[in-house]
Amino acid sequence: MWLEADADASASSLADVLPLAITDREGQPDPVAAGVAVLRRTGRQPMAHLARRDAAKAEQVAATALDTLLLMEGVPDTVTLVREFSVRLPHARIGVVGNPFVAGEIDRLHAKAEAGAAFYVAQAGWDDQAYQDLLARGPKITALASVLCVGPRLARALLNGEVPGVTLPESLAHRIGSEGGGEAPIRRLAARIRALATMGFAGVHIAGISRPATARRLLEILGTRVGAGLTRADPAERGKEGE
Repeated sequence: MWLEADADASASSLADVLPLAITDREGQPDPVAAGVAVLRRTGRQPMAHLARRDAAKAEQVAATALDTLLLMEGVPDTVTLVREFSVRLPHARIGVVGNPFVAGEIDRLHAKAEAGAAFYVAQAGWDDQAYQDLLARGPKITALASVLCVGPRLARALLNGEVPGVTLPESLAHRIGSEGGGEAPIRRLAARIRALATMGFAGVHIAGISRPATARRLLEILGTRVGAGLTRADPAERGKEGE
């Protein structure tokens, strides 16, 4: 279980609750440097997102103790980059992103796995059939699912198409919009995490939580001790083709 956090917030107490997935955004501090700081302070490996990618970034990571990277889509081609990073960082777990809601994505994930990807993070969504198809026909590497903690504000943004690539069913958006707040979003998130684990995902990549107390409450609802993974294999563990 990984908790998404901006690089400028990665040294916060969120890192004391769950392993962080540190984002790579323009105007934010470098996720590799932020990841090193988190590792030194907590002793827990973060997942560093890499959106600004080149061979020099692999050399930067090689000079650190970081071992879990998520290569975002972009230029150069991700398959080529996975191959280069796998050669330069033979002991690192290289992850990739995948969108099971678009045609041809399963084939692209197979190509990334053959290039050396050890895990993938599936795009957040609510089409369970697409997730099941991905798990059945996708590469046999560690599969994580991205999940969102959705309250009324985020529901409106999703419904208005303000979050690229993520579609919230209209009926669910209206139901969320009618809620009066409280624990409904975090309980809905916990139910979604359980459902994804039942489908066969090894873990989740959580976005939309910024307060440590909320993260702890999620773990309480899930019945998972602070800092632990789900009952399935650690989502950071390397999978193998053919398992």
